Amino acid sequence: LITAISEDQSIKCGLYPPPGGNTSSAKGGGKGKTEHHWAICEVLFTDHPRYKARFALVPGDKKQEKAWGLKVKNRLKM
Repeated sequence: LITAISEDQSIKCGLYPPPGGNTSSAKGGGKGKTEHHWAICEVLFTDHPRYKARFALVPGDKKQEKAWGLKVKNRLKM
């Protein structure tokens, strides 16, 4: 999990933005944290030996994507 975050600069900056100005939500603002949580899921589970088959059914189903993303979010809070 830590490797997935630290190796992808986009995810790292999206979840843990550097100090300074915030992105303007009025001007598009960039991706939300939910989308970054989903990106971590894709990195972790696409080729995972145990969860690969179950995860293959998820992309495209927004409700399931959110559920998987929440699992990652909860792990990050621990």
